[in-house]
Formats: sequence, C-alpha cells, structure tokens
Amino acid sequence: MKFELLNVDVPEQGVLNNESRGESNKCSRCEVLLQAVKLSYSMSRMCSALGVGLILFDFNKKVFNVNAQAKALLKLPEDFLERGGDPLKVGFSKEDQSKLVDMITKMCTNKSTKSMELNVLLGGVEVAVMLERLEVMGNSGVSIFIFGTTSNIEQSVEELAQFFGLTKAESCLIGTLARGKTAKEYAAAKGISIHTVYSQIKSALAKTGVRRQSELVKLVLEFPANSGQRIRAHAH
Repeated sequence: MKFELLNVDVPEQGVLNNESRGESNKCSRCEVLLQAVKLSYSMSRMCSALGVGLILFDFNKKVFNVNAQAKALLKLPEDFLERGGDPLKVGFSKEDQSKLVDMITKMCTNKSTKSMELNVLLGGVEVAVMLERLEVMGNSGVSIFIFGTTSNIEQSVEELAQFFGLTKAESCLIGTLARGKTAKEYAAAKGISIHTVYSQIKSALAKTGVRRQSELVKLVLEFPANSGQRIRAHAH
C-alpha cells in the first residue's frame, strides 16, 4: 500500500519485529510514516472539535485524509475516500475547484508559500477556506481548513477586539484579512501605506499572542461569535 505524502511503501505488519529492526532504511521509513499518521489523526480530531473541516493532501496532490466535519460540509459519504473520490471535484464549484488546484500546486512547488486564503461557495453560502503547507520530517503536503460562514466574521472580530483590546483600525484590518484579502489590497482600499498595515498587523499579533498573520486569521475563523469562553480558553 502506498502512503503518498511520504512517497514510501507502508510496511507489512511484521516490519517492527526484531528481524527487521536491523534494516535501518525500513525503520527510518516506518518512523516517518508513523509520525505522519499521528499528525493526521491529531489534526483531524482537533479540527472536528473546533467545528473546522480538514482535507489533507500529499506532495503529489493526492487526498489522504478528510475529517468528519469536512465530509459534512461537503456532503460526502462516509466511505468517500475508500471509493477513490476527489473532494475538490464533488464538494466545490468548478471555479472554486480550479482556484484550489492552482493554490495547492503553488504550495507544493514553492516552499516559500506557507499559507493562502480563499472564500468559496458551499450550498450557496460563502465559506472561508485556508490552505497551509504541511511539513512532516522533511516531507511536504498541504492542509485545507474549511471554516464557518464569512457572515460571522464581523461579530467574531468585534468579540476578539473587546477581549484583546484591539483598536478599531486593527479590528477592521484583521476582518478584511479573514475575508481573504491581502495586506496590499487593504492598504490600497484604505489609501494608506503598506508599512502602516504591517505595523497594525504587528500590533495585533502582539496583543493576541499569535506569531503569524495566518494564525491571526485562523483565530478569527476558529472562534465564531458568542464564543467568549472558548476564546479565553485559547488565550490561556
């Protein structure tokens, strides 16, 4: 059986016995495989608990995991992957599918691209999607996070601003970023310099305690309105 993310063969059941332990190459491949499986399982559970859909792709752009929340959001049957189904073709419009494929290709071929955002339509409702580059012991893949509807973003930002003490300008900025706009697009729309925007992002990062812009966007999307207790738990 092939585990595409790592481009290695999954060992047979006896690969970890005493006889095979002397074969360093097999053991090394098995260790990488086990780490990837653990990461995939942990990410799936975490995202499902947060109500976030998750789709994991290997470096060859093949799907190897779709969590329960993603299946529900995309209306996929439980055994969808076992049938060899493609969640992008079935769950998204042709236009959004084309955009997602291009973004996945870019992230798989360009190591400097760490994350990308996109708003898509699911059942006629606009939903926020984030792609992040996934690294497992030197092997690469892409994770797609499917968040709640963008109509909740304004209320989420308002609650975050109140809790973390964000200024009106910082709140407006992170709300725009959460809707899939770039810092440069925001600067142009507001008629301010990109340096001012970066300064606002830096201030918002310091106040919320996250390290990157993508984490700031995820903070907004993962904690919908009326979730003050969950925000406090996240902060602590």
